[in-house]
Amino acid sequence: MADKKSDKNYRLSYIKFIKFYKKGYLNIKHINYAFCEDFLINLNISNRTAKHYFTCFKGCLNYAVKWELIEKNPAKGISIRFQNKSIERLFSDELHRLWETPCDYHDLKNGFIFSCYTGLRFSDIINLTFSDIRNNLIRDEGLGMRDEGLGMRDEG
Repeated sequence: MADKKSDKNYRLSYIKFIKFYKKGYLNIKHINYAFCEDFLINLNISNRTAKHYFTCFKGCLNYAVKWELIEKNPAKGISIRFQNKSIERLFSDELHRLWETPCDYHDLKNGFIFSCYTGLRFSDIINLTFSDIRNNLIRDEGLGMRDEGLGMRDEG
């Protein structure tokens, strides 16, 4: 059974597909390689997110092959390649200087510093609830239990 994150990706992929193909009914046999490439190009989102959505799209086409609705997956061989981003972490003295720096946007500053100490993304912090914190550990749905200090580099 698919997990909640996977279900969400399939749902969002479907929404993107509906926005892409505005002509109504589409016979699955009319989906070809060029159509799949065009869909991928027109996603207009980050490469990482596009990869998730396109993987869901390809998965649906794999099921169509399995159910003998089409002979082969027309999206086979189409993939998204991107380089992983390197994450720069701050030293503790840099975080301390940041803490001491005046800022008119206190919530933004506090959220950024919290992110540095926990390693959580902005979207994770926004969705954080008190029930996600147990024994000084933060429970993040996609990441399991996270220990503090993940956003800092060792000074040695």
